[in-house]
Amino acid sequence: PSDGAVALRPSYGGIALDTKGVSGAPPASTIPGRPLGKAAEKEGGLLLDVFTRFEKGLPTLRQYGLDHPEGQGKVRAIHRAFVDALREDSNGVHWMVHPFCFTHGKATVWEPGPPLDQIPYNLASTGVDEVRVHAGVTEDEIRTFLKAVVIDPQLGAEDNDIGAALWEAGFDHIMCKVRDDVTDADAREQIRFFAETEEVESEVSEELSDVVAMISTTARPELSRQDSAEAAAMAMATEHASLRAAKEAASALELEAAARTALATQLSLAEDQWRERFFDVTAEAYVDTVEREDPELVIKPLQTNTERLARGGRWQQLHELHRTLVDRLTAFGSPHALPEAITQAIFTWTILEQAYQFAQPDDQDDERRSLVVDGLREVTPALANNLLKEHLLKANELGEGELFDIAMSYVEEALPGNEAIAIELLDSLRPELAQRMLASVTQTRAPEAIELLKPLLMSTNQALRCEATALLAQSPEELGKQLVRLLGSTDQSLRSAALTTMQRHQVRLAGPGLVGVIEAEGFVERPLPEQRHMFETLYGLNPPRAERLLISIVGQHGLMADDTIDRVRAVAADVLGKLADSKNPLDALKGAARIRPWNTQQVRMAAGNAIGAIETRLNRPEPAPSGVGR
Repeated sequence: PSDGAVALRPSYGGIALDTKGVSGAPPASTIPGRPLGKAAEKEGGLLLDVFTRFEKGLPTLRQYGLDHPEGQGKVRAIHRAFVDALREDSNGVHWMVHPFCFTHGKATVWEPGPPLDQIPYNLASTGVDEVRVHAGVTEDEIRTFLKAVVIDPQLGAEDNDIGAALWEAGFDHIMCKVRDDVTDADAREQIRFFAETEEVESEVSEELSDVVAMISTTARPELSRQDSAEAAAMAMATEHASLRAAKEAASALELEAAARTALATQLSLAEDQWRERFFDVTAEAYVDTVEREDPELVIKPLQTNTERLARGGRWQQLHELHRTLVDRLTAFGSPHALPEAITQAIFTWTILEQAYQFAQPDDQDDERRSLVVDGLREVTPALANNLLKEHLLKANELGEGELFDIAMSYVEEALPGNEAIAIELLDSLRPELAQRMLASVTQTRAPEAIELLKPLLMSTNQALRCEATALLAQSPEELGKQLVRLLGSTDQSLRSAALTTMQRHQVRLAGPGLVGVIEAEGFVERPLPEQRHMFETLYGLNPPRAERLLISIVGQHGLMADDTIDRVRAVAADVLGKLADSKNPLDALKGAARIRPWNTQQVRMAAGNAIGAIETRLNRPEPAPSGVGR
């Protein structure tokens, strides 16, 4: 077209052919990103989650294949990831393909490390520019797509052409934009080119490592502070993917061949030695910057690198980096070597939140998940105490389990001095967690902690209001009277909260008042769930008294049935069947179970069920004493 736009032929089998030549396409590293609107940002976030789950499934697929039950499970998990994303955005999701990553707008949504980095590389070398997945995509389509993209095109292997495999798949809901000028021969030439490039990069890397080693040992005293910090920042690029940037920078070192050879002769370091040297330089530079009060020179590039590792799911490299630096700093023995500060710099809340998300129980590899869980357990005690809000809200999201325990271990340690933050969050927490936090805040009974609870007496959250009443009460007698008084409120939720607080704090002195409420004339007008709650609360406070009272209620009747009274009798019989553990209620229940004019069907059925439940409990054989054989 005359306006320079990319021309597309009609799609065939999900493939759209781009007629623009390779030479006209800018390198992936210089492709300009469009500003992301809210919709595009949302789609980018969805893709990050998709490719996180995508990457978790690939090792199993490569090991077992698509037809093995393990592989089939991973295909289903990846299909679910796309379906979840498409449920949020029914217009479909798409990403651009570059040799080393997938992008959406300006955001990188997947930048895998080896060996998975072959996937974007192979797609790009085949000519695939863009992939779109539309709503309605089937599991079979995802399976076929995975079969194509996990193939490594070997040089000269005609049957391993990814572009041809995608073309022949005949997708209905997956669209791939492919340049038609990239023939199979072109792809093989690109593979040869990159293979030769890697050889050159390897040679340059060795030369660069020699130079850096020289800098870190012989020339370091002559470096300025800024240069020293920059050299330390290079230690962040210790894994293969990061080294590519260092290799590109090598071209800027225009050393004469003689000088380079001389340096190489003096300082010939293997890769592992080069890596160790860089860790040493980083630790030394950090101590120096702390002493001079500007540690950000080292911390900023450190944080940038660790965030990239976390986004890529490379938790093993991240934890290795952290442990190595901590070991180096600990070995220094200097007052300016602060291992905990490095931990806090690396594990910002951004990193921690991604770790908690990654470690959620899922279809992923248990070994990788355990690595992240163990890492969280290791670093949490060294975190600063300014993350209480984040950890408490995360614990509120998590169910019971090891991740919840890790988050709460931080909360309990960071709580002293942060009680006001915890109090502010109570309304947004689950009831049981809110009560736990209230108990933790007031555990010391310190005046300042008690003072924080007073505003909760007017809280709109009735559970918190009653819990604060219990914690602020001066004596059990006073608490019992206050809670019984709340049972007269017109707010049913407040009455329910008062009953829960009675049982939670075992306010036995509230028992007589509760019996008075149950025996009052207006009790039959209360909602049936509230009647049941009162019976069960009384049982929790004083079982013998509750049993006698419920037996008398079951036995109450006139000459004819009364629906209002019989509803209460049925609830009483049901609670006896649930909680009674003696023969005492059986006579009254058997009388209520007989066909009589004053026993409605509802009463007879409840009484009959209660009799069966009690007799089953009483006839159950007692367990043998521990340590006694058969």
